[in-house]
This record gives sequence, structure tokens and C-alpha cells, in this order.
Amino acid sequence: MIRISPFTAVFFSPSGDGYQSDSAHVQTWKTTDRIVFEVISTEMSDSVPSGITLNSYDERMVKTTSTRNFTVWQMNSTTRIFYLVLQNLAEGLYSVTFNGAESDLFRVTSDAKQLDGTSLITYYSETNRNRNDVVFVVNGTQLQFQVRVPGGFKDDGWQFGVDNEQFTDDGYETYDVFAHESEQRYFTLGNSRGVQPWFAGLLNRALTCEWFFVDGERYVRSESSVPEQTVMIEGLKSFVYKQLMRKA
Repeated sequence: MIRISPFTAVFFSPSGDGYQSDSAHVQTWKTTDRIVFEVISTEMSDSVPSGITLNSYDERMVKTTSTRNFTVWQMNSTTRIFYLVLQNLAEGLYSVTFNGAESDLFRVTSDAKQLDGTSLITYYSETNRNRNDVVFVVNGTQLQFQVRVPGGFKDDGWQFGVDNEQFTDDGYETYDVFAHESEQRYFTLGNSRGVQPWFAGLLNRALTCEWFFVDGERYVRSESSVPEQTVMIEGLKSFVYKQLMRKA
């Protein structure tokens, strides 16, 4: 079986909802971001393409194609890992074709105005033991996945608390056993325009990793919280999600 790891942050429009209009949001990357593409083959008889087709588009949406080849690692007697990293692409619109399927369009830019209001999320684990749909350590090399999303930590999404324990002696004097403050923040995914639901799926999945960073700072999911969805416009596949996190 051949499958693209669901931790790959290039989307192939998995939605089967034909009742709503597609979102106009186009995924945006900075030229220096790392787009990691990983494929897992679990049968030696699988015929896996040697790479992906990178489609670039000019201002008239005329497509030019090129091939980017995979690095291949024989993980064990039955499993092979195919991966590549796209980075420092020329500015413009792109899509990826793999095994006959074409991804959503994405934009690569260094324009500060287009990147304003986005956050870079980096996520990975130090071993391959926890899941069978992703490999983070390939032949001794650590793969760190990234995705750039519209959103971030807004000032109205902070929550504060104090966790403490006290006791009172027989003279009714109160003493603190311990006391420490807590701070949690809502990460807003989608800003004012919203995003497609598979962005939230990737965020939820990325939070299962041992290491999860937003713009270089490490965070973890707050207890068992999951992305909370808000509908932006009825009939449009575009939503805003909030995820409660705390610094690790």
C-alpha cells in the first residue's frame, strides 16, 4: 500500500462535501519554510513514482512542470520511506502531483504583507514508535515537518489561573503548601477569513507530536482540548478554529 503521510502539509482536498462552496483561501508559505513531503510504502511490490511533479503557474495560470526526486530509505523488510524537502522555491503559485492526484494550490512568497498574520508551526517526534502513518527519523536523520497557517495567539485568548494548596493548624493559622500560577492561550487558526477544515485536522494531528513549536516557541495541548470550530459564512467551506495551548 502506498500512502502520503497525513503529517505532510500539502493538501489534496479530502472533503466530499458537495453542498458547500469551496473556500477561496490559498495556503501560503514563506520562501525559507520547509515543505516536507513523505510517502510510506508497506509492500515491496508497490510501484512508487520516483518523485513528485511540481507544477508552477504564471500570472495567466499557465502551468509549467518539473520533477523533484525522492530520497528513498528501506526502513525494514517490508516498508520503504520516500521523502523530499521543498525549500527556497521561486515566488509564485504551485501545486504538487503525485500518483495521479493533484494537490490544492499553494503560494510561496517573501512579501511581508502576504505573510502578515501567519504563524509557522514546526512539529516532530524523536522516535518512530508512536505511529505507523509517519516516520520522523529517516536513516538516522530527524525530519521536522512544518506548516504555515493564518492565525496566531491573540490578546483576547489568554486564560489565567492559580493552582495552590493550603492547610490550617489548630491555631487557625493558614499556611501555603504550594502555589503556582498557570497561563493558557487560545491559538486562533483562520483569522477573519477562515480556512478549510483539513487545516484544523493537521493542527490536531501535529499536537500529538512530542515537539510542537509556534514561531520557535514550544507549546503543548492544554489537557484534552481539541480545535473548536466557528462557522464564518453559511454554505462556505471556511471556518475559524481555536485551540487552547500552554507553553511547554
